[in-house]
Amino acid sequence: MSGDDRCVMVFVKRPVPGEVKTRLSIELGTEEAADLYRCFVEDTLAIVDGIGVPVIVCVHPPGSMDDIAAWLGKDRAYRPQQGDDLGARMADAFRTAFDEGYERIVLVGSDSPDLELALVREAFDALDGYDSVIGPAQDGGYYLIGFSRKGFTADVFVDIPWSTFEVLGCTLDALAQAGRTLHFLPPWGDVDTIADVRALVRRNRHTSFSSSRTMVYLNERPDLLSE
Repeated sequence: MSGDDRCVMVFVKRPVPGEVKTRLSIELGTEEAADLYRCFVEDTLAIVDGIGVPVIVCVHPPGSMDDIAAWLGKDRAYRPQQGDDLGARMADAFRTAFDEGYERIVLVGSDSPDLELALVREAFDALDGYDSVIGPAQDGGYYLIGFSRKGFTADVFVDIPWSTFEVLGCTLDALAQAGRTLHFLPPWGDVDTIADVRALVRRNRHTSFSSSRTMVYLNERPDLLSE
């Protein structure tokens, strides 16, 4: 590891049409949804790169490491996602990074491409005094989760009904049962449906995100945004 005891892990899937953003695929088509997912990932990495801490791209499926590196750049740190479900893969990613010597770790997905850099910084600051930090998503899940080394517990990833509105509640229950202190970040939106896409565009017409890959892609395809 580098001299920094913090790292950001970004969970990324191989952008195969029909295998990413499946809810959006129903409304946009598989090719368009996969193209949009690529923009989401690239914008997410552009945000977390700005923090100045090591960034680890956690890749699924594990056999797609070379493809992902060819897409995102071979100078990045890549790790395979290992485990039978999302929870197992996240738990393994945290364990591996802590084993590498990191003390404060924040994990984000690729579904909130306009995530504010200040929120990720707040997450790291919180881990100086709290065991854990979580960013609630508006769909009942979370867009960010983080732990200090001493505060980590894999229980928050076990028996969670992933992709449901119960994810956040079950995770909070697990943290409470484990006796972990928790810092809440402000809520933020995941982008899973065409309505979410339209909301993303509306709130970013006059922000710095207006020049992002995602916004450029969407502004070139006004048909995707017609109500």
